Amino acid sequence: MKQWMVVGLLLAVGLAAFPCHSYAGNMSGGDSITDKTSDWLATIGKSPEERDVIIAQRKADRMAKRFGEAMKSTAEKTGKEMKKMGKKIGDAFNN
Repeated sequence: MKQWMVVGLLLAVGLAAFPCHSYAGNMSGGDSITDKTSDWLATIGKSPEERDVIIAQRKADRMAKRFGEAMKSTAEKTGKEMKKMGKKIGDAFNN
């Protein structure tokens, strides 16, 4: 029985560790269960003012990371498209 409880707990933690918005490319800024839990753990025993500051800083860091990843992805896609267009233009002049 204890083995199944451990397996169930590990499965629940494993599934909660992968937020859906990271796969869907959602930039809405929604926090996953993992984000909320880590924020809660980081603010245990803090005053309400400290909690607000810590949570705001962590949310800002996560948002900056998401936007940075999105910008990097967009830059890579744009670079690939520019290479394709360059080849098409080169082919047009060569013909």
